Amino acid sequence: MGAMDVKNSFLDITELVRSIQRSEGNPDCFLKAEGLCDRTDCVWRQYCLETGKGKKRESDRKEVAWKGS
Repeated sequence: MGAMDVKNSFLDITELVRSIQRSEGNPDCFLKAEGLCDRTDCVWRQYCLETGKGKKRESDRKEVAWKGS
């Protein structure tokens, strides 16, 4: 089993939560809030804000930088 196979065998929690958010008709904003969130009815809100601690994941930063170029 190569390194890529091992990486693909793990569940990406962020993408899972965002997928659930989309399926519920909500914006897929999990861990994108940067510490500010007005969606007080979101079931993921507390975990998101505590886990994210106001910071985006490295992959999200790269994605945003690429879109802005």
